[in-house]
Amino acid sequence: MGWFRKPPFCFYMGMTKTIKGIITEITFQNEDNGYTVLLVQEEGSPHSVTCVGAMPTVAPGETVVLQGAWETHRRFGRQFTVERYEIVKPTTLRGITMLLGSGLIANIGPLRAQTIVERFGLDTLEVLENEPNRLLEVRGIGTKTLEKITGAWQRQRHIRELMLFLQEIGVSVNLATRIYKTYGAQAKEKVSSDPYALLDDVWGVGFVKADRIAQKMGFKHDSYKRVRAGITYLLSEAAGSAGHTCVAAGELIGKASALLGVEKEIAVYSLDHAVTAGLLIRENDRVYLPAYYHAERMSAVYLLARIAPAAGAGERSWTYDDIVAWLDAYERKTQWRGDPIQREAILTALSQRTFLLTGGPGTGKTTILQVIVSFLRERRRVVALTAPTGRAAERMGSVAGIAAQTIHRLLEFKGGEQGFRFFRNE
Repeated sequence: MGWFRKPPFCFYMGMTKTIKGIITEITFQNEDNGYTVLLVQEEGSPHSVTCVGAMPTVAPGETVVLQGAWETHRRFGRQFTVERYEIVKPTTLRGITMLLGSGLIANIGPLRAQTIVERFGLDTLEVLENEPNRLLEVRGIGTKTLEKITGAWQRQRHIRELMLFLQEIGVSVNLATRIYKTYGAQAKEKVSSDPYALLDDVWGVGFVKADRIAQKMGFKHDSYKRVRAGITYLLSEAAGSAGHTCVAAGELIGKASALLGVEKEIAVYSLDHAVTAGLLIRENDRVYLPAYYHAERMSAVYLLARIAPAAGAGERSWTYDDIVAWLDAYERKTQWRGDPIQREAILTALSQRTFLLTGGPGTGKTTILQVIVSFLRERRRVVALTAPTGRAAERMGSVAGIAAQTIHRLLEFKGGEQGFRFFRNE
Protein backbone atom coordinates (compact mmCIF):
# COMPACT_ATOMS: atom_id res chain seq x y z
CA MET A 1 0.00 0.00 0.00
CA GLY A 2 1.98 2.97 -1.21
CA TRP A 3 5.19 3.69 -3.04
CA PHE A 4 8.79 4.24 -1.97
CA ARG A 5 12.15 4.90 -3.53
CA LYS A 6 14.22 1.96 -4.62
CA PRO A 7 17.12 1.31 -2.17
CA PRO A 8 20.67 1.79 -3.44
CA PHE A 9 23.07 -0.93 -4.55
CA CYS A 10 20.38 -3.21 -6.00
CA PHE A 11 20.34 -5.08 -9.30
CA TYR A 12 16.96 -5.30 -11.03
CA MET A 13 15.93 -8.87 -11.87
CA GLY A 14 12.60 -8.67 -13.64
CA MET A 15 9.18 -7.15 -14.17
CA THR A 16 6.59 -6.53 -11.44
CA LYS A 17 5.65 -9.70 -9.56
CA THR A 18 3.04 -10.56 -6.93
CA ILE A 19 3.54 -12.80 -3.95
CA LYS A 20 1.11 -13.77 -1.19
CA GLY A 21 1.95 -15.23 2.18
CA ILE A 22 2.16 -14.88 5.94
CA ILE A 23 4.59 -12.51 7.66
CA THR A 24 6.68 -14.75 9.89
CA GLU A 25 9.05 -12.11 11.26
CA ILE A 26 9.79 -8.38 11.11
CA THR A 27 13.53 -7.84 11.42
CA PHE A 28 13.54 -4.05 11.05
CA GLN A 29 11.01 -1.22 10.93
CA ASN A 30 11.63 2.53 10.84
CA GLU A 31 8.81 4.23 12.72
CA ASP A 32 9.39 7.56 10.97
CA ASN A 33 9.05 6.50 7.34
CA GLY A 34 7.63 2.97 7.62
CA TYR A 35 10.58 1.30 5.88
CA THR A 36 10.39 -2.37 6.85
CA VAL A 37 12.41 -5.54 6.40
CA LEU A 38 10.38 -8.71 6.95
CA LEU A 39 10.16 -12.40 6.18
CA VAL A 40 7.17 -13.80 4.31
CA GLN A 41 6.31 -17.46 3.94
CA GLU A 42 4.67 -17.79 0.56
CA GLU A 43 1.56 -19.91 0.12
CA GLY A 44 2.50 -23.47 -0.73
CA SER A 45 6.14 -23.05 0.30
CA PRO A 46 7.91 -24.08 3.53
CA HIS A 47 10.50 -21.33 3.11
CA SER A 48 10.43 -17.62 3.92
CA VAL A 49 11.67 -14.84 1.64
CA THR A 50 13.05 -11.43 2.58
CA CYS A 51 10.89 -8.47 1.58
CA VAL A 52 11.77 -4.77 1.95
CA GLY A 53 9.79 -1.58 1.45
CA ALA A 54 7.59 1.06 3.07
CA MET A 55 5.07 -1.01 5.04
CA PRO A 56 4.27 0.84 8.27
CA THR A 57 1.11 -1.01 9.25
CA VAL A 58 2.17 -4.64 8.97
CA ALA A 59 2.66 -7.09 11.84
CA PRO A 60 3.88 -10.68 12.20
CA GLY A 61 1.19 -13.22 11.44
CA GLU A 62 -0.64 -11.06 8.92
CA THR A 63 -1.40 -12.34 5.45
CA VAL A 64 -0.19 -9.91 2.79
CA VAL A 65 -0.28 -9.54 -0.97
CA LEU A 66 2.90 -7.83 -2.15
CA GLN A 67 3.65 -6.30 -5.53
CA GLY A 68 7.19 -5.50 -6.54
CA ALA A 69 10.30 -7.00 -8.08
CA TRP A 70 13.07 -9.40 -7.17
CA GLU A 71 16.40 -7.68 -6.75
CA THR A 72 19.85 -8.60 -5.52
CA HIS A 73 21.36 -6.33 -2.87
CA ARG A 74 25.16 -6.19 -2.85
CA ARG A 75 25.26 -6.84 0.87
CA PHE A 76 22.04 -8.67 1.76
CA GLY A 77 21.52 -10.76 -1.35
CA ARG A 78 18.26 -11.68 -3.05
CA GLN A 79 15.19 -9.88 -1.73
CA PHE A 80 11.75 -8.80 -2.87
CA THR A 81 11.42 -5.01 -3.12
CA VAL A 82 7.83 -4.05 -2.37
CA GLU A 83 6.20 -1.27 -4.36
CA ARG A 84 2.64 -1.83 -3.13
CA TYR A 85 1.14 -4.00 -0.45
CA GLU A 86 -2.25 -5.07 0.83
CA ILE A 87 -3.16 -6.74 4.09
CA VAL A 88 -5.81 -9.44 3.70
CA LYS A 89 -7.59 -11.55 6.26
CA PRO A 90 -5.82 -14.84 6.90
CA THR A 91 -7.83 -17.82 5.74
CA THR A 92 -6.11 -20.60 7.68
CA LEU A 93 -6.12 -21.46 11.37
CA ARG A 94 -2.34 -21.11 11.42
CA GLY A 95 -2.49 -17.66 9.89
CA ILE A 96 -5.17 -16.48 12.31
CA THR A 97 -3.25 -17.86 15.29
CA MET A 98 -0.02 -16.17 14.17
CA LEU A 99 -1.82 -12.87 13.66
CA LEU A 100 -3.42 -12.84 17.10
CA GLY A 101 -0.29 -14.04 18.88
CA SER A 102 2.09 -11.59 17.17
CA GLY A 103 1.73 -8.88 19.83
CA LEU A 104 -0.34 -6.75 17.48
CA ILE A 105 -3.31 -6.86 19.85
CA ALA A 106 -2.91 -5.94 23.52
CA ASN A 107 -3.37 -8.77 26.02
CA ILE A 108 -3.20 -11.53 23.42
CA GLY A 109 -0.02 -13.56 23.35
CA PRO A 110 0.72 -16.88 21.60
CA LEU A 111 -0.99 -19.07 24.24
CA ARG A 112 -4.14 -16.97 24.48
CA ALA A 113 -4.25 -16.72 20.68
CA GLN A 114 -4.20 -20.51 20.46
CA THR A 115 -7.03 -20.73 23.00
CA ILE A 116 -9.17 -18.19 21.17
CA VAL A 117 -8.69 -19.90 17.81
CA GLU A 118 -9.51 -23.29 19.34
CA ARG A 119 -12.80 -21.78 20.54
CA PHE A 120 -13.89 -19.92 17.39
CA GLY A 121 -11.89 -21.52 14.58
CA LEU A 122 -12.06 -19.80 11.19
CA ASP A 123 -14.71 -17.43 12.57
CA THR A 124 -12.23 -15.87 15.02
CA LEU A 125 -11.66 -12.63 13.10
CA GLU A 126 -15.38 -12.28 12.42
CA VAL A 127 -16.01 -12.56 16.17
CA LEU A 128 -13.38 -9.89 16.91
CA GLU A 129 -14.88 -7.56 14.32
CA ASN A 130 -18.60 -7.97 14.94
CA GLU A 131 -19.16 -9.87 18.20
CA PRO A 132 -16.21 -9.02 20.45
CA ASN A 133 -18.22 -9.70 23.63
CA ARG A 134 -18.09 -13.40 22.75
CA LEU A 135 -14.43 -13.36 23.79
CA LEU A 136 -15.78 -13.60 27.33
CA GLU A 137 -16.49 -17.24 26.45
CA VAL A 138 -12.73 -17.85 26.48
CA ARG A 139 -11.25 -18.85 29.82
CA GLY A 140 -9.08 -16.11 31.34
CA ILE A 141 -10.69 -13.19 29.50
CA GLY A 142 -12.69 -10.85 31.74
CA THR A 143 -14.37 -7.51 31.16
CA LYS A 144 -11.20 -5.38 31.57
CA THR A 145 -9.14 -7.63 29.33
CA LEU A 146 -11.93 -7.58 26.75
CA GLU A 147 -11.89 -3.77 26.69
CA LYS A 148 -8.13 -3.71 26.05
CA ILE A 149 -8.37 -6.31 23.30
CA THR A 150 -11.23 -4.61 21.46
CA GLY A 151 -9.58 -1.19 21.81
CA ALA A 152 -6.35 -2.45 20.24
CA TRP A 153 -8.27 -4.18 17.45
CA GLN A 154 -10.18 -0.99 16.61
CA ARG A 155 -6.98 1.09 16.53
CA GLN A 156 -5.41 -1.28 14.04
CA ARG A 157 -8.55 -1.15 11.92
CA HIS A 158 -8.41 2.67 11.85
CA ILE A 159 -4.81 2.59 10.64
CA ARG A 160 -5.56 0.16 7.82
CA GLU A 161 -8.68 1.97 6.72
CA LEU A 162 -6.72 5.22 6.59
CA MET A 163 -3.91 3.65 4.56
CA LEU A 164 -6.39 2.22 2.07
CA PHE A 165 -8.25 5.53 1.81
CA LEU A 166 -5.05 7.55 1.31
CA GLN A 167 -3.69 5.09 -1.22
CA GLU A 168 -6.81 5.54 -3.32
CA ILE A 169 -6.21 9.30 -3.52
CA GLY A 170 -2.53 8.94 -4.33
CA VAL A 171 -0.87 9.60 -0.95
CA SER A 172 2.50 7.94 -0.37
CA VAL A 173 3.03 5.58 2.54
CA ASN A 174 5.53 7.95 4.15
CA LEU A 175 3.08 10.83 4.10
CA ALA A 176 0.22 8.60 5.24
CA THR A 177 2.30 7.59 8.25
CA ARG A 178 2.91 11.25 9.17
CA ILE A 179 -0.79 12.03 8.75
CA TYR A 180 -1.76 9.22 11.11
CA LYS A 181 0.80 10.32 13.70
CA THR A 182 -0.67 13.82 13.56
CA TYR A 183 -4.38 13.03 13.66
CA GLY A 184 -4.58 9.51 15.08
CA ALA A 185 -7.95 7.77 14.76
CA GLN A 186 -9.50 11.00 13.39
CA ALA A 187 -7.13 11.09 10.40
CA LYS A 188 -9.60 9.95 7.72
CA GLU A 189 -12.27 12.36 8.93
CA LYS A 190 -9.81 15.26 9.11
CA VAL A 191 -8.41 14.72 5.61
CA SER A 192 -11.88 14.18 4.12
CA SER A 193 -13.31 17.38 5.58
CA ASP A 194 -10.36 19.66 4.81
CA PRO A 195 -7.25 18.29 3.08
CA TYR A 196 -5.81 21.82 3.06
CA ALA A 197 -5.43 21.59 6.85
CA LEU A 198 -2.45 19.34 6.09
CA LEU A 199 -0.55 22.51 5.16
CA ASP A 200 -0.50 23.69 8.76
CA ASP A 201 -0.65 20.39 10.60
CA VAL A 202 1.67 17.93 8.82
CA TRP A 203 5.32 18.62 8.17
CA GLY A 204 6.40 18.37 4.54
CA VAL A 205 3.00 19.07 2.97
CA GLY A 206 2.96 22.08 0.69
CA PHE A 207 0.07 23.64 -1.18
CA VAL A 208 0.69 21.70 -4.39
CA LYS A 209 0.57 18.35 -2.59
CA ALA A 210 -2.49 19.24 -0.51
CA ASP A 211 -4.23 20.63 -3.59
CA ARG A 212 -3.56 17.43 -5.53
CA ILE A 213 -5.13 15.40 -2.74
CA ALA A 214 -8.14 17.72 -2.58
CA GLN A 215 -8.68 17.59 -6.34
CA LYS A 216 -8.67 13.78 -6.30
CA MET A 217 -11.27 13.93 -3.53
CA GLY A 218 -13.51 16.08 -5.69
CA PHE A 219 -13.03 19.52 -4.15
CA LYS A 220 -14.10 22.27 -6.55
CA HIS A 221 -11.31 24.43 -7.91
CA ASP A 222 -13.08 27.59 -6.72
CA SER A 223 -14.09 26.33 -3.27
CA TYR A 224 -13.48 28.71 -0.39
CA LYS A 225 -11.17 26.28 1.40
CA ARG A 226 -8.99 25.94 -1.69
CA VAL A 227 -8.75 29.67 -2.39
CA ARG A 228 -8.08 30.46 1.26
CA ALA A 229 -5.34 27.81 1.36
CA GLY A 230 -3.81 29.26 -1.82
CA ILE A 231 -3.74 32.76 -0.34
CA THR A 232 -2.15 31.44 2.85
CA TYR A 233 0.41 29.56 0.77
CA LEU A 234 1.35 32.74 -1.13
CA LEU A 235 1.84 34.64 2.14
CA SER A 236 4.02 31.84 3.50
CA GLU A 237 6.07 31.78 0.32
CA ALA A 238 6.59 35.54 0.49
CA ALA A 239 7.85 35.19 4.05
CA GLY A 240 10.09 32.23 3.34
CA SER A 241 11.64 33.18 0.00
CA ALA A 242 11.80 36.97 0.28
CA GLY A 243 11.45 37.67 4.00
CA HIS A 244 8.24 39.68 3.66
CA THR A 245 5.94 39.71 6.67
CA CYS A 246 3.06 40.99 4.53
CA VAL A 247 1.91 41.38 0.94
CA ALA A 248 -0.10 44.21 -0.61
CA ALA A 249 -3.73 43.13 -0.94
CA GLY A 250 -3.96 43.92 -4.65
CA GLU A 251 -0.77 42.01 -5.42
CA LEU A 252 -1.92 39.06 -3.32
CA ILE A 253 -5.30 38.88 -5.06
CA GLY A 254 -3.64 38.95 -8.48
CA LYS A 255 -1.21 36.17 -7.58
CA ALA A 256 -3.95 34.05 -6.02
CA SER A 257 -6.12 34.40 -9.12
CA ALA A 258 -3.26 33.32 -11.36
CA LEU A 259 -2.12 30.43 -9.15
CA LEU A 260 -5.58 28.97 -8.60
CA GLY A 261 -7.16 29.75 -11.94
CA VAL A 262 -10.11 31.61 -10.42
CA GLU A 263 -11.67 35.01 -11.03
CA LYS A 264 -10.27 37.89 -8.95
CA GLU A 265 -13.72 38.42 -7.43
CA ILE A 266 -13.54 34.95 -5.88
CA ALA A 267 -10.09 35.68 -4.49
CA VAL A 268 -11.36 38.98 -3.04
CA TYR A 269 -14.32 37.22 -1.41
CA SER A 270 -12.13 34.48 0.08
CA LEU A 271 -9.62 37.03 1.38
CA ASP A 272 -12.33 39.13 3.00
CA HIS A 273 -13.90 36.04 4.55
CA ALA A 274 -10.55 34.88 5.96
CA VAL A 275 -9.90 38.33 7.44
CA THR A 276 -13.37 38.44 9.02
CA ALA A 277 -12.81 34.98 10.50
CA GLY A 278 -9.49 36.10 11.99
CA LEU A 279 -7.46 33.68 9.88
CA LEU A 280 -5.61 36.56 8.20
CA ILE A 281 -4.98 40.17 9.21
CA ARG A 282 -5.37 43.15 6.91
CA GLU A 283 -3.97 46.54 7.90
CA ASN A 284 -3.21 49.56 5.72
CA ASP A 285 -4.17 47.45 2.70
CA ARG A 286 -1.50 44.89 3.52
CA VAL A 287 -2.28 41.30 4.39
CA TYR A 288 -0.47 39.32 7.08
CA LEU A 289 -0.44 35.85 8.48
CA PRO A 290 -1.34 36.39 12.16
CA ALA A 291 1.95 35.01 13.48
CA TYR A 292 4.03 37.41 11.38
CA TYR A 293 1.75 40.34 12.13
CA HIS A 294 2.04 39.91 15.89
CA ALA A 295 5.77 39.19 15.69
CA GLU A 296 6.34 42.40 13.72
CA ARG A 297 4.22 44.50 16.08
CA MET A 298 5.83 43.13 19.23
CA SER A 299 9.30 43.61 17.74
CA ALA A 300 8.43 47.25 17.11
CA VAL A 301 7.08 47.66 20.66
CA TYR A 302 10.23 46.19 22.21
CA LEU A 303 12.47 48.24 19.93
CA LEU A 304 10.69 51.49 20.80
CA ALA A 305 10.95 50.64 24.49
CA ARG A 306 14.71 50.22 24.16
CA ILE A 307 15.13 53.41 22.15
CA ALA A 308 13.07 55.52 24.56
CA PRO A 309 15.27 57.16 27.23
CA ALA A 310 14.92 55.79 30.75
CA ALA A 311 16.10 57.53 33.92
CA GLY A 312 19.47 56.18 34.94
CA ALA A 313 19.43 53.51 32.25
CA GLY A 314 22.17 53.13 29.68
CA GLU A 315 24.06 56.29 30.70
CA ARG A 316 27.58 56.42 29.31
CA SER A 317 30.75 57.81 30.79
CA TRP A 318 31.85 59.21 27.42
CA THR A 319 30.70 61.99 25.13
CA TYR A 320 30.47 62.23 21.39
CA ASP A 321 33.73 64.18 21.34
CA ASP A 322 35.39 61.38 23.36
CA ILE A 323 34.38 58.87 20.67
CA VAL A 324 35.76 61.09 17.89
CA ALA A 325 39.07 61.51 19.72
CA TRP A 326 39.38 57.79 20.38
CA LEU A 327 38.54 56.91 16.78
CA ASP A 328 41.22 59.29 15.48
CA ALA A 329 43.77 57.67 17.82
CA TYR A 330 42.62 54.16 16.77
CA GLU A 331 43.18 55.01 13.11
CA ARG A 332 46.69 56.28 13.83
CA LYS A 333 47.55 53.21 15.88
CA THR A 334 46.18 50.58 13.51
CA GLN A 335 46.76 52.40 10.22
CA TRP A 336 43.12 51.72 9.38
CA ARG A 337 41.30 54.51 7.60
CA GLY A 338 37.54 54.35 7.79
CA ASP A 339 35.52 56.07 5.09
CA PRO A 340 32.97 58.72 6.19
CA ILE A 341 30.08 56.24 6.24
CA GLN A 342 31.99 53.75 8.39
CA ARG A 343 33.02 56.48 10.83
CA GLU A 344 29.45 57.71 11.02
CA ALA A 345 28.24 54.17 11.76
CA ILE A 346 30.76 53.74 14.59
CA LEU A 347 29.98 57.13 16.13
CA THR A 348 26.24 56.47 15.95
CA ALA A 349 26.53 52.99 17.45
CA LEU A 350 28.56 54.20 20.43
CA SER A 351 26.37 57.22 21.16
CA GLN A 352 22.89 55.63 20.88
CA ARG A 353 21.00 53.11 23.02
CA THR A 354 20.03 51.01 19.99
CA PHE A 355 21.72 50.75 16.62
CA LEU A 356 20.96 48.76 13.46
CA LEU A 357 23.66 48.18 10.86
CA THR A 358 22.83 46.75 7.43
CA GLY A 359 24.75 46.27 4.24
CA GLY A 360 25.69 43.74 1.62
CA PRO A 361 28.85 41.59 1.53
CA GLY A 362 32.10 43.58 1.48
CA THR A 363 30.61 46.84 2.76
CA GLY A 364 32.64 46.87 5.99
CA LYS A 365 30.17 45.56 8.59
CA THR A 366 32.74 43.21 10.11
CA THR A 367 35.34 45.95 10.44
CA ILE A 368 32.84 48.26 12.11
CA LEU A 369 32.01 45.49 14.61
CA GLN A 370 35.70 45.04 15.39
CA VAL A 371 36.20 48.75 16.06
CA ILE A 372 33.10 49.02 18.28
CA VAL A 373 34.20 46.04 20.38
CA SER A 374 37.71 47.48 20.74
CA PHE A 375 36.28 50.75 22.08
CA LEU A 376 34.03 49.03 24.61
CA ARG A 377 36.69 46.62 25.84
CA GLU A 378 39.13 49.48 26.47
CA ARG A 379 36.48 50.94 28.78
CA ARG A 380 36.01 47.57 30.50
CA ARG A 381 32.42 47.22 29.40
CA VAL A 382 30.80 43.77 29.24
CA VAL A 383 30.22 42.85 25.60
CA ALA A 384 28.01 39.99 24.41
CA LEU A 385 28.25 38.92 20.78
CA THR A 386 25.46 36.76 19.40
CA ALA A 387 24.29 35.47 16.03
CA PRO A 388 21.45 33.27 14.73
CA THR A 389 23.69 30.34 13.80
CA GLY A 390 26.78 28.72 15.25
CA ARG A 391 28.84 29.37 12.14
CA ALA A 392 27.96 33.06 12.10
CA ALA A 393 28.76 33.34 15.82
CA GLU A 394 32.13 31.66 15.28
CA ARG A 395 33.05 34.06 12.49
CA MET A 396 31.90 37.07 14.51
CA GLY A 397 33.96 36.03 17.51
CA SER A 398 37.11 35.37 15.47
CA VAL A 399 36.93 38.88 13.97
CA ALA A 400 36.08 40.71 17.19
CA GLY A 401 38.59 38.78 19.29
CA ILE A 402 36.09 37.63 21.94
CA ALA A 403 33.79 34.64 22.25
CA ALA A 404 30.40 34.82 20.53
CA GLN A 405 27.32 32.63 21.03
CA THR A 406 24.11 31.80 19.25
CA ILE A 407 21.07 33.79 20.36
CA HIS A 408 19.50 30.66 21.81
CA ARG A 409 22.57 29.88 23.89
CA LEU A 410 23.01 33.43 25.15
CA LEU A 411 19.38 33.67 26.28
CA GLU A 412 19.47 30.07 27.55
CA PHE A 413 16.70 28.53 25.50
CA LYS A 414 15.28 25.53 27.38
CA GLY A 415 13.06 24.13 24.65
CA GLY A 416 9.39 23.23 24.65
CA GLU A 417 7.10 25.34 26.78
CA GLN A 418 9.99 26.57 28.97
CA GLY A 419 11.20 28.91 26.25
CA PHE A 420 14.02 31.34 27.00
CA ARG A 421 15.38 31.87 30.49
CA PHE A 422 16.16 35.53 29.76
CA PHE A 423 13.51 37.61 28.06
CA ARG A 424 13.06 41.29 27.12
CA ASN A 425 15.04 43.50 29.53
CA GLU A 426 16.02 40.83 32.05
